[in-house]
Amino acid sequence: MATMENLGLAARVLQYGFAGAWTGGAAYITLVECPARAAMATPGQMLDNWQETFSGAAYYMSRFSLITCAAGMFGWYTDTDPQRWLLLAGSLFQIAIMPFTLIFIMPTNNNLLDVDGARKKGDEYIKTQVNNWKNLHSGRIVFGLASCTCLGLYWFNKVNKFL
Repeated sequence: MATMENLGLAARVLQYGFAGAWTGGAAYITLVECPARAAMATPGQMLDNWQETFSGAAYYMSRFSLITCAAGMFGWYTDTDPQRWLLLAGSLFQIAIMPFTLIFIMPTNNNLLDVDGARKKGDEYIKTQVNNWKNLHSGRIVFGLASCTCLGLYWFNKVNKFL
């Protein structure tokens, strides 16, 4: 039978899983995709590659982030553990990714999504925009790591009470 306690537990497990998936995806993009893109022969290839991967990554990463937040808020609401604030903190770090993206990364996204405009501005412009995107995206990993750290501490504290 599905009780609020069991649903809350399932939400807390989902929160940790999706926070880890988001952070792993962000790390993969920064550590694997960006260097591979930078090694491409021409800025046109870099732009094409960014275009090909961006929509898929944006689709999954936004959903992972929303699931993390929603599950975390529900898990926090249904939990009675005094350290449940770590669940809320994990959700807040995850949700902070959204305004960071909108404020800092979206202008660069828009520059790269305007393929014709980027090509007209030349190769140096494309290289600069792709490099700026990599640097800005790298900053988002901090939020994911902070979220995972909060959630890891929550679960570790469940096993070994230290907080």
